[in-house]
Amino acid sequence: MTYDLTIIIPFYNAEKFINKNFNCCLKILKNINAEIIYIDNLSKDNSYIKIKKKIKNLQNFSIFKTEKKFKSSPGIARNIGIKNSKAKRIIFLDIDDELEIKNVKKFNDYIKKNKSNIIYLQKKIKEKNRN
Repeated sequence: MTYDLTIIIPFYNAEKFINKNFNCCLKILKNINAEIIYIDNLSKDNSYIKIKKKIKNLQNFSIFKTEKKFKSSPGIARNIGIKNSKAKRIIFLDIDDELEIKNVKKFNDYIKKNKSNIIYLQKKIKEKNRN
């Protein structure tokens, strides 16, 4: 199957971010034809196992691991995602970041219309209420 968009998410020891990231990705997939590729960058916690269990029966998700010889370079993890992508368009996302769903749809529509090769997105930092 081909997709309009691939979201590549490298991670390392990310257990505390998995649920929030996974739920965000599920919401994104309701709005666009996309795939999510997780790449474990040699985590020492249970991140890989937790994600693998969550995506077990979901066809739009996949998970890979980097090899030990590459140490823990996020670039290597992203390259693995690119090699395994089934889409022409790719977004790189850190596991502790969140995409606003309405903006992902706008982004996907924009790049389809304008046939852009590279787009840089600025990040918006949300301040958490400490109460």
